[in-house]
Amino acid sequence: MNIKALKRRIEKLDREHLWHPFTQMKEWAEEPPLIITRGRGVFLKDIYGRWYIDGVSSIWVNVHGHGKKEIDDAIKEQVDKISHSTLLGLAHP
Repeated sequence: MNIKALKRRIEKLDREHLWHPFTQMKEWAEEPPLIITRGRGVFLKDIYGRWYIDGVSSIWVNVHGHGKKEIDDAIKEQVDKISHSTLLGLAHP
């Protein structure tokens, strides 16, 4: 699939099936979405290969940057045990 067809497909699926929290949906609907394909350190890369500075650490969840091996390895190890469980009234070790 060429890049333009892939972008159209992702945009269509995004608009039909995804809600973007903290986003003004009217403004969002008027602009083409920025499609991110990867992250490295403090940078994000879009579908066209352009790099951006991730100035908000992907909303404060990647404060150590993207692709930090020791963090990625720990996440991979944990997801083999359980991928997600709410903390609403539950505890975990």
